[in-house]
Amino acid sequence: MRIEFISEMSILLGASLGLIFLMKYLRLPTATGVLIAGMVIGPYGLGLVKNLPVINALAELGVILLLFLIGLELNPREVGPLGAKAALLAALEISVSFALGFAVGVALAWSLVDSFVLASILSISSTAIVGKTILDEFKLKLTESQLIVSTLIIEDLFVIFLLVLMPVVLAGAGSPTQLLLVALKAAALISIILPLSNFL
Repeated sequence: MRIEFISEMSILLGASLGLIFLMKYLRLPTATGVLIAGMVIGPYGLGLVKNLPVINALAELGVILLLFLIGLELNPREVGPLGAKAALLAALEISVSFALGFAVGVALAWSLVDSFVLASILSISSTAIVGKTILDEFKLKLTESQLIVSTLIIEDLFVIFLLVLMPVVLAGAGSPTQLLLVALKAAALISIILPLSNFL
């Protein structure tokens, strides 16, 4: 088991590093190389990496460390004044993406639930991937980059809203009143998290 794990990790790291160097040579985001490596050597590609539970655990740890690193590079005094602009951008991006995603689902004759799921997926961005790209370019100190990261953090709060609402929507048994109640609970949860974040 240990030998198999070490072998898979060696393949994973070797493929990732190789593609990262290639992406840097081509002046493309290094995150792209890691994604390609996962698709090629993963279970849906060559099948060279199969120990998914362990890999998933390590991946979660990696994302946590990456977000922590991004947090270390952010100055709250510089990011704070960007809050209003970030909130406006987040609301605009989420609204447009959600509306387009829902419209595409309806146009494809999908059910309202399936269209809602598609819209939810398209309305959120990956803070880790975008942050990693900005870090690679050494541009996190720029005002524009900090505005982007602040916007993504606000979008992460929207993810909390979706996580609370999604089970009710997928169950298909929620009445408008139930959906409204769940939405209010999610909003209350976010309103509690935001003030507490000032003390962290």
